[in-house]
Amino acid sequence: MAEIHRERGFTFHVLSNDHQPAHIHIKKSGGEIKVDISDKNEVVLLDIKSEMKNKDINRALDIAEANLEKFRLK
Repeated sequence: MAEIHRERGFTFHVLSNDHQPAHIHIKKSGGEIKVDISDKNEVVLLDIKSEMKNKDINRALDIAEANLEKFRLK
């Protein structure tokens, strides 16, 4: 799992040759979510892999959306 971004305690990862739709994994404090980045305008929460606080999920989605263009190039 390659780290592509780090911000505010979150790490953003992609897996090479992973399945569709295009997505990233976001981790913080033992929690992990999976986020769809296939839309060019917004991100969509796909799965909560392990417990993450709601405020952290919302913050992670905001960061992902702000960096969407960068993530789609990875």
